[in-house]
Amino acid sequence: SQEEQVTPSSGELESLEADLLARAPRLHATLCERWPDAIRVLCIASQRAPRRRTARKQEGWSREASEQVVRAWSESRSLADLIYECRVHFVSAVKPRFLPEHWDVS
Repeated sequence: SQEEQVTPSSGELESLEADLLARAPRLHATLCERWPDAIRVLCIASQRAPRRRTARKQEGWSREASEQVVRAWSESRSLADLIYECRVHFVSAVKPRFLPEHWDVS
């Protein structure tokens, strides 16, 4: 079956943006600088995510939430961009000494 299109309201977008700005200002700044529609994509993904979690269902919920983020992201930009940006963020945050050869983050 075809999944219904989710369109967040301006109130939902403002609420998510205010929450993200209060909790993670650096992440907010990075997202907004790199992707003007990042807050909308996150809002769509959060609307698709299940509301209740139990410890027993955490692993399944994490997988579902990840799939929903990827699905929402792919509606507005390429998945290659998502993979690249995740790798760049990982390298800048963790600063690993070694990386797989295929991880081009330059």
